[in-house]
Amino acid sequence: GIVRPYDTVDRGRYDVTKNPYDDYLFKVPSLRNVALTRPYFHDGRVPTLPEAVDKMAWHQLGRTLEPKDRDAIVAFLRALTDETRAQ
Repeated sequence: GIVRPYDTVDRGRYDVTKNPYDDYLFKVPSLRNVALTRPYFHDGRVPTLPEAVDKMAWHQLGRTLEPKDRDAIVAFLRALTDETRAQ
């Protein structure tokens, strides 16, 4: 994370390139259908979308979200679901 490190032994792209600029860089997929693609994060340690949103706020912003704010973000992310794929 930008503000608070995410505890991982995976060094991301660096493991492939050995380039120090690639240390802890990970490919980030599209948010489309994110509600259908659990578990979350590069290591699959986060089982639910609300938990993923909470962890992203903590690690990237250094903030703890109010439940209503987290729920609003989760609702937005769920709105990105292709309903034909969700069936």
